[in-house]
Amino acid sequence: MKTLIFFLAACLVSCAPSRTIGIEEPAAPWLAQAVDRAIFFWVQKPRQISFILVENWQEADTVIRMSDEMPEHAAGFYSMGRIGIRPRVEEWATIDQICIVSHELGHSRGLDHVEDDDSLMSPVTSGFREDCSWSAFDQREFCQTNDCG
Repeated sequence: MKTLIFFLAACLVSCAPSRTIGIEEPAAPWLAQAVDRAIFFWVQKPRQISFILVENWQEADTVIRMSDEMPEHAAGFYSMGRIGIRPRVEEWATIDQICIVSHELGHSRGLDHVEDDDSLMSPVTSGFREDCSWSAFDQREFCQTNDCG
């Protein structure tokens, strides 16, 4: 608990501003787990991008929900404070679920797609990932959107 308090206090000074995230009910357990792990993924990145998961999704800056309202080829989408994750993603490996949610959270922080198929912010995923890769392409996109000093 002391570590968490220290981290949160440090973030007030040095981290990029937090965004609140809410999961629209009813939510599948796998989606809630993928969101938790995607939030952890971002905390480990440059500038410790932070997201705070709130209980009342209606008060969140960004709402995540299950949706099929997106182009047929897409597994997820982000638009104006809304993240949709296609229900079929439940059948995918856990790491792919986390990468898709992490990718869409990246869009919520202003990141665009990059031209590298192995990068987190690639516009396509081949599935069957071993991890959510943060590449030099992702870093460059991040620094174009945020002040990397």
